[in-house]
Amino acid sequence: MKILHCITGLSGDGAQGMLLRLARSLRAWGLQQEIVNLGPRSNLARSFEDADIPVHSLSMNGGLLDACFGVRELRRIISQFQPEVMQGWMYHANLMLLAGRGQGRSRLPLLWNIRRGLDDYGELGKKTRFLIQLSAHVSWAAGRILYCSAESRTQHEQLGFSKGAGVVVENGFDTARFKPSVARRKEFRCEHGIPENQIVIGIVGRFDKAKGHKFLFDAFAELSERFKNITLLCVGRGMEWRNVELQRLIELRIRREQVLLLGEQSAPEYIYPAMDLYCSSSIGEGFPNAVSEAMACGVSCVVTDTGASRLLVDDSGVVVPTRSSGALSKALTRLIECGAAERISMGTRARARIERHFSLEAVSARYARLYMESVVTG
Repeated sequence: MKILHCITGLSGDGAQGMLLRLARSLRAWGLQQEIVNLGPRSNLARSFEDADIPVHSLSMNGGLLDACFGVRELRRIISQFQPEVMQGWMYHANLMLLAGRGQGRSRLPLLWNIRRGLDDYGELGKKTRFLIQLSAHVSWAAGRILYCSAESRTQHEQLGFSKGAGVVVENGFDTARFKPSVARRKEFRCEHGIPENQIVIGIVGRFDKAKGHKFLFDAFAELSERFKNITLLCVGRGMEWRNVELQRLIELRIRREQVLLLGEQSAPEYIYPAMDLYCSSSIGEGFPNAVSEAMACGVSCVVTDTGASRLLVDDSGVVVPTRSSGALSKALTRLIECGAAERISMGTRARARIERHFSLEAVSARYARLYMESVVTG
């Protein structure tokens, strides 16, 4: 079976990582796949190609003429590859596949993938809100709409997305790659001069308002008045000192020496084990990959109640309201004071939960069945 995936960009964020994991895993099912990347070529494209999954990068910039060019190129790729199923990833790509399929290929199965919740809908830009509204208007044309959480499905269907097409498929994770490791913990801490008795609170995610970094920084500022042996570790695109906006946000609240900024990293599985606590301060999420990866590495988590975060951690972590630095500070204080043994116990439960409910193998099987069902039903 041939599957054509189309994704808005390959910047390395959560949806892109999930597509890479899925595409690699689906090869074991005998599925032949190609990727259409609407954005410019990036380093992540090489990871697909190393797995013998071709990537076509269209480098679209958002203009009308550019969109016409993109549709033409997409139709050329479809004609050349002859897929049996097309799978979109995120709003732009979903709509592009609908346009690229055209009238002559109207029976070619089309699946959309929605990768976010709408807790922060009112704060989204006008263009993004327009795309969501347009998607809702034409969503009847998608054979299936895959949501990464039940909450995301409910929110989108309330905005008018086709209810009959919706199905929830959570993300899956490679627990052989993401795992607890004393050796990785020691190596990372030694490299960065972090003593073993230092409490490291980590967050992994791009610099973006939706990630709620300012609430975490406020919470950490409060913690640092009470605990002297704590470090905040930030990983992700834009999480660097050269980011002037981020620098100003941090230095208004925290001393620079208390924060370690690493920017975007290609191998976060070597970083999570060095953390004592993981904190997700997001104000809007779909299915938070970084929380899942931290859990798989045996790190106890404090998360805000958005997207699938509550479902994900269940009783293996602590869930607090969004937009509350006080709630984050209180939860983190509790886990710092409970001691290493209790944190390790929570982390063990967290990993077991990922293994039991969110394995990559189970999720890949679900996608494969959906693709096969789409071909059968047309």
